[in-house]
Amino acid sequence: MTEVPSAPESEPPPNPDHAWKALGLVIDWIKHAEAKAGATLAAAGVTGGVLYNLVKDASTPSSWLIASALVCALAVLGAGLCASMVLWPRLRMKEDPTSLLYFHHIARGHAAGDTYATSLVALTKDMEALVTEIASQSWANSRVAHDKYMWGGRAIRLLLCALILLSVTAGLRVID
Repeated sequence: MTEVPSAPESEPPPNPDHAWKALGLVIDWIKHAEAKAGATLAAAGVTGGVLYNLVKDASTPSSWLIASALVCALAVLGAGLCASMVLWPRLRMKEDPTSLLYFHHIARGHAAGDTYATSLVALTKDMEALVTEIASQSWANSRVAHDKYMWGGRAIRLLLCALILLSVTAGLRVID
């Protein structure tokens, strides 16, 4: 008795729910970067205010105090600018609006809601195309998250430098 080879099993279709979860994770990383940037921006503002109050009444500041305060102010300004870059909207797109998931492409590519609805219904009927579209959006959002974390890291490093310089400035202010 010989066994009849079974027919090869076909792969299951891609699962859009898994793709949506992956996209959700990337979006959460973007939110995390923006929350850190908001906190860094607030801390830079407070640091700048403390620096101003520390040196505003110095009648005859030493050159060291002036230099320390100036470098501290530059670090505070740099931290604020870098944190702002995390929060800056990125809407200048040169490519054609092809995504059915990205709000800016939807707004630019569909003059009316019914044309978008028709396109979206067609996309959701094709599981493979839907997963591909979600994956493309995850990739694009990952690039955005990468840039946000890059600017956020710079902001935090500059803020830490500003805090060190603020303590040096405070020490010099006491000596003056």
